[in-house]
Amino acid sequence: MFLDAIKERNIPLDFYSFHGYILSPEKVKEFSDHAVRSFIDRGLPMPELIYDEWNYVRSWSGEGYKYSRYVSKHTKKGTSLIAGAMCVGQKSDLDMMMYYDAAPGSWCGIFNSDTLEPTKPYYAFAFFRDLKKLGTHVMTSDPENIFSCGATDGKSHALVLTYYNDDDSTNGDVVRLEFEGIRSENGVRADFYLIDDDHNGEWVKSELFTAESFACLVDMKLYDTYLVNITAL
Repeated sequence: MFLDAIKERNIPLDFYSFHGYILSPEKVKEFSDHAVRSFIDRGLPMPELIYDEWNYVRSWSGEGYKYSRYVSKHTKKGTSLIAGAMCVGQKSDLDMMMYYDAAPGSWCGIFNSDTLEPTKPYYAFAFFRDLKKLGTHVMTSDPENIFSCGATDGKSHALVLTYYNDDDSTNGDVVRLEFEGIRSENGVRADFYLIDDDHNGEWVKSELFTAESFACLVDMKLYDTYLVNITAL
């Protein structure tokens, strides 16, 4: 095996990269954990871990492959898979993730190769751009089928969450969002932006809160993806 040869020859690694196509976001953590164990079990120092090729694939042939390519390029399910995978990846030991693919062609899921207009999955990356701007990851805990990631700059806060299960018959659910330690003298406004069949990241509602700890309910359909921006008033 490659890593056995690395240990035998005492070869230092700057990074370790691998591919993995997935049906659900949970698989990202499985890949990450497997990579970590592969180094720990051999007593090797941990290099950067780079998950350098990933996307949704149900099957590599026949109708399953056709379904995979359509879902990953045109639907809110593909969007939810991307958002969920990045949420899981942020909480894992991965250092980088490279979505496949942004180049024009059959695997490009974020731009229409003919018009160069953004497709629906593009907006999952736009949501994460807003988290990145805040700078500091905030750990979140998720119930079944929910995948989330939080960020803050100490004054403003944001949360991306998506409702994902590869079974397309899964029912939606009302999700309770709980926030703690949100300090602002005059309260905060939570702005909700949605990606679903009818929205591509547009604002859908706002709510006001005055306590440091508060909760709100979000009625989520399967594959809905939200960005919640929390701003001091």
